[in-house]
Amino acid sequence: SKKAIKELNKKNILGKVATADNLPFKKNSMDIIYYGFCLYLCDEIDYKKIFLNAKRVLKKNGYLIIYDFYSENFIKKKYKHHSGIFSHKMDFRNIFSRQKKFTSISHKKFEYDTGKPFNKNNKKDLVAISVMRKLH
Repeated sequence: SKKAIKELNKKNILGKVATADNLPFKKNSMDIIYYGFCLYLCDEIDYKKIFLNAKRVLKKNGYLIIYDFYSENFIKKKYKHHSGIFSHKMDFRNIFSRQKKFTSISHKKFEYDTGKPFNKNNKKDLVAISVMRKLH
């Protein structure tokens, strides 16, 4: 959010609001990219561009942090808050595991509404926080 970026900038931390498929940064210039509840609204056709942008701007050994909806299987449905948009649930690490350029360091699943750790017997909406590292 613009408010979050403003707070980061007050602390001399460079932050910008951008789209995942068009990051306005130089090659190998970022230590961390954080995707917070945004990938679930990206079109599948843009996943390759999202991967390429992250690969381009992250430094070697840079971190990619994803906090978003989660499902073991790809789910696509109409977005209830805006017509003409689809939402997706999936393991978003799959976007970045192409060509073995990123490795998963940590992956934790939680219930969306309660924040409780994942329980495979529960059918509630899930979120995951994943940390990945750029290898090359």
